[in-house]
Amino acid sequence: MKKNKILLLAVLLFTGFTCFGQGENIFIDLEFDKDTWISNSENLVIAPNGAGLSGHSPKAMFTSIAIPVAFESAESFITVSFSSRGLGFDSNQIHFSIRSKDNEGWGDWQPIHQSHEVAPHESRFVSQLLFFDVTCGQIQFMVELSAGQKQTPFVKSMSLNIFTPGKEKGAPVKTKQSNNYKNDCYCPLPDFFNRDEWGCPDGEEPSCPSPSYTNVSHLIVHHSATSNTSTNWPGVVLSFWDYHVNTLGWCDIGYNWLVDPDGNLYEGRGGGNNVKGAHFSCANAYTMGVCVIGNFMEDEPTSEAKEGLIRLLSWKCCDKELIASALVYHSPTQLTLPTVCGHRDANESLAPNACPSGTACPGDLFYPLLDEIRAGVDSLMGLPFCGGFAPPANDNCDLAQDLVYSPDCEFVAADVSGATPSGLDAPDCSGYNGFPALEDVWFSFVADTTAMGIKVVPSEMFDPVLALYNNCEGDELACSDMGGGVGNMEYFDYNNFIVGETYFIRVYHYGQLSPLTTNFEICLSNPFLYPYANFEASSTQGQAPLSVDFTDLTENVPTSWNWIFEGGIPETSTDQNPVGIIYEEPGVYDVMM
Repeated sequence: MKKNKILLLAVLLFTGFTCFGQGENIFIDLEFDKDTWISNSENLVIAPNGAGLSGHSPKAMFTSIAIPVAFESAESFITVSFSSRGLGFDSNQIHFSIRSKDNEGWGDWQPIHQSHEVAPHESRFVSQLLFFDVTCGQIQFMVELSAGQKQTPFVKSMSLNIFTPGKEKGAPVKTKQSNNYKNDCYCPLPDFFNRDEWGCPDGEEPSCPSPSYTNVSHLIVHHSATSNTSTNWPGVVLSFWDYHVNTLGWCDIGYNWLVDPDGNLYEGRGGGNNVKGAHFSCANAYTMGVCVIGNFMEDEPTSEAKEGLIRLLSWKCCDKELIASALVYHSPTQLTLPTVCGHRDANESLAPNACPSGTACPGDLFYPLLDEIRAGVDSLMGLPFCGGFAPPANDNCDLAQDLVYSPDCEFVAADVSGATPSGLDAPDCSGYNGFPALEDVWFSFVADTTAMGIKVVPSEMFDPVLALYNNCEGDELACSDMGGGVGNMEYFDYNNFIVGETYFIRVYHYGQLSPLTTNFEICLSNPFLYPYANFEASSTQGQAPLSVDFTDLTENVPTSWNWIFEGGIPETSTDQNPVGIIYEEPGVYDVMM
């Protein structure tokens, strides 16, 4: 993400920098050791250490100058966040407010709260992430200071980050399978939007230079404490990444996963399964953090969001052999916590390395529902195949369905419904080979002859890819992906079978998404292609009597041969490669094969 710092001088300077599909930032540093950036004040003194109370005044306030907001590509919303340096932030002596101006004028002042994602500190305040309509053209801050017994408060600076996710890219495509999260769990990882699909500037690569990993024992539920409505949830996720990286100063988004109100799942921190995030009051070891997007202090999450959360947590409980409702000791917090717990459960931590925290996350109306979430996970995991479709019996190569050779192609019915990925890459012939092949089923047979054909006839909306292997490890012998699209058959002949050896056939639907129809027919038979006759002679001219040998060069594996030698001795042969055909008299002779 392209970014730049701007120092406000006597005239406010600003600019935006576009990163196509990855958002746009305005960074501004406001320094309060001079009054250049202050438009109005009461009982305020300006000193080298910043703006503070004048004399023995119990209260003071000041407002910033109006700050323009101008982006080249804003479409859905704008976010504002900042960190401030000074003294007195942790003792309730300093309060920040913000208002915005659109075409209809200035709005009301809104209070700004300390971020629930970082611990309060006397000399640093980090704001929550604030969302504004795309029509916002200016913002202004108000700072109120109060005297106290502990110290005299002052504000030295504000480092401001104004962000927009840019132009909406349209609906991204969900990822169905990723080697980053590959496992054999019977509760599958739900389809999700990966980092590249929600616009992460680093794409699928981790933003942290050296990601850390952990042995997950606890699954921590959060809320984002932001709006419950949006037309651009991928952009909201991108704004969280920007906030965590460019305002909080982290190397990557803190959450491992995020769930939007529609139940869609988003990959968070880069690095794959079991990467350690930043979300649990500095006690992140042995945890996976999931943020349900929205503010649940006064509203409950949607049923779709809860369902998406339950399916994600079921996958992880299955992956790590956890019980959602179990009480398990968490050493970084020195607390015994439910496997599935909330961010606020670390508030009472006695661990010396944990951050002080008083967060209400995941919200007053969501936290009591965690019992329901735990029960939902335990219930789902108790259902056959985690409440999904049972995979077919030939889902895995080691359970491949037997095929029997039939010269006339006797079809066998098959189906990929409920099949799971084997994890092998797509065959070499496939036009879509940048992703592990999905939802494949397997067949096996013992070769009865050296040449056979394999054919798949699909249902109307199934686009088959057909591959032949000599083992289950992916050693490919032949494949077919002729590119006709859904409903078109695939077939090939193979001429080098070893009689008595076992071979394996793999069939799956082309591309990344599931087929709309899943059934097909398959057969193992004689080769489908007609032989193309060809031969060569050891000699085509000479002195009579002349002996000539003939060599078969026919393509596509003939099974019988008929030769006619005009004027030769003998005049016919059924050998593949006749030898010693004698021509006793001079002349020109035809040979027919």
